[in-house]
Amino acid sequence: MSGQSEQNNNIVVDESNSNIRLDILLSEQLDVTRSQAQKIIKAQSVQVNGVPAKAKVLVQAGDEIVISGDAALGPPSLVQPVKMDLEIVYEDNDLIVVNKPSNLVVHPGAGTKEPTLIEGVLYHLDREAHDLPGDWDRPGIVHRLDKDTTGVIVIAKHRKCHSDLAKQFHDKTNIREYFAICRGVMAEAEKVHESYLNRDENHRTRFRSHSLDSVERLEDGDQAGYRYAKSTFRTKKSYASCVSLLQVKLDTGRTHQIRIHAKDLGIPIVGDTVYGTNQAWPGRLPKEVKFSLSNVKRQMLHARLLGFTHPMTGKKLAFEVPLPKDMSDVVQVLESHRV
Repeated sequence: MSGQSEQNNNIVVDESNSNIRLDILLSEQLDVTRSQAQKIIKAQSVQVNGVPAKAKVLVQAGDEIVISGDAALGPPSLVQPVKMDLEIVYEDNDLIVVNKPSNLVVHPGAGTKEPTLIEGVLYHLDREAHDLPGDWDRPGIVHRLDKDTTGVIVIAKHRKCHSDLAKQFHDKTNIREYFAICRGVMAEAEKVHESYLNRDENHRTRFRSHSLDSVERLEDGDQAGYRYAKSTFRTKKSYASCVSLLQVKLDTGRTHQIRIHAKDLGIPIVGDTVYGTNQAWPGRLPKEVKFSLSNVKRQMLHARLLGFTHPMTGKKLAFEVPLPKDMSDVVQVLESHRV
């Protein structure tokens, strides 16, 4: 990247990228090959917590990575404040909590052309990207929600808050619960599911799930890129013997985790075009139910509850937001066919 030799870029590792090798993290963040990332590290252009790091070091949530010289990421000016209507759930001098709508990406990324949530937050705060902690294209971001997943998300306003929240997410001392409308009904009232996730080599925007045994049998060097994921699914309601409303608690926060685990359990999320199914709904379903389910426009997944300890005051906080209209409309139709 020419013309950036004087730039430094600070990245605070979030929970979704915890416990992976530094070279793998940089290859994803810089959109370069793993060998190119290793060359950048070998050139001593990368420090972790103020110390030059090796490619094999496992980064942890809250770690601060500084990339200097030509290896630094793009300038903060690429992320501009954009006016948008935001539903602010809570705000103080240290953080802001937002109820994210569907069809809104959290931060800029490859192929992102529309304004993102963080750009709306920057406008609301009357700030520039470099005024918030973390990576230039995801300033203040501690955790993420998929574009079409709705619900509560927290953004840090300064470095200490960012690092502390990232550590809470990594140490699982916070609370994250979701509602999901799924195709199928679990045999158990509650199911804990664990697996390792890694990127699909044939589809870089997708992830694959692997059993614990299959990954843990690999040699240490071959385990790079596999990320442990744990979710707890609890049935809240079931409808017409083929649809269910589930509460999902996250113990880890990997990309697409709930969507992949739902697929693993044979109960894919309704409307999920990546990990779901295109099968027609059973003919025995009542007409109004079939019509409602067939007209879903996105995955029916909602981050309903987020709890954490305030990094500065030590106070326990919890924020709960109701189902968005599209999900509540589906649930309303299903209610008359509840089992």
